[in-house]
Amino acid sequence: MTTHCHTFQGVPEELGATRAWLRRLLDAHPCADDAELIISELATNAILHTASGDPLGTFHVVAVLTDHVLSISVTDGGMTDTVPTNRAAGAPRRQRAEGSAWCPPWPPTSRSAPGPTGRPSPQNC
Repeated sequence: MTTHCHTFQGVPEELGATRAWLRRLLDAHPCADDAELIISELATNAILHTASGDPLGTFHVVAVLTDHVLSISVTDGGMTDTVPTNRAAGAPRRQRAEGSAWCPPWPPTSRSAPGPTGRPSPQNC
């Protein structure tokens, strides 16, 4: 298992850098396109709907790769001053993006050394 992490600035211009970072980790894996779409959705949500999108805001991405699983998580800046609103009766629903995709197994590329328990060392993230 390898763990990769990075903190990005909470601005829309960082979305391309977020996708490129994950694509480099996955090299030419057949699920790289799906993973890129998922990270784009998660990062966009962090910027648009949390304090990550505030001035000086950030979001933190962790990608964990095993022989059979890619786990992508985004930690955002938490709540903002905005209040959720209900859509008007009869108004069309927004499209929802799915946040997962099936990926075939692949050998992970080792870029972060595991700790003594086989888990990533805390200093890696």
